[in-house]
Amino acid sequence: MYEKIIWHCQQNGLQSKVSYYSDILAEIEDKENRLSITNFANNLWWSRGQNKTKAVLITFCFFMVFFLLNWKFFEDLKCVYFPKAFKEYFNRIERIEKALMQHPGITKYKWSIARGNRARVAGIFFYSGLIFWNIKMDFDNLRMNNLYLCFFILFQHLVGLLFIANIIGFIIIGS
Repeated sequence: MYEKIIWHCQQNGLQSKVSYYSDILAEIEDKENRLSITNFANNLWWSRGQNKTKAVLITFCFFMVFFLLNWKFFEDLKCVYFPKAFKEYFNRIERIEKALMQHPGITKYKWSIARGNRARVAGIFFYSGLIFWNIKMDFDNLRMNNLYLCFFILFQHLVGLLFIANIIGFIIIGS
């Protein structure tokens, strides 16, 4: 019955009704096949293909949650996973801040606590991006000091890979 309604709507150019009835038909088929988890995931992730930007938004929200957690636990995370490029970046920030603490009259470098904090937050943002968005993780820099934090970093990386794979799938398939 729904197939006939969908066909009729397609013939009359009622695209919004086609997507509406297609959603209802897919839900009915999922319920008949007892795929309620799949139905829930499809609705949550991208509204059954009707709203692909929702998947990108959810991915960005997950990245921001991981960024905030990385910001909160950054000092602990440095002991577990800290690539060389980030060591150099954060060492430079610390050297500048130490120099300013020893010589508080130095202002010609136009460095301030606020600027140092912004640089640190930007570094943590890129650090989070390296873990979440990077296809290949450098396991040479991963130390097994704290298994919980090690698991947390690997979990971030795995979630990021899954989201990247889904987004690439949307781009390649195009539907």
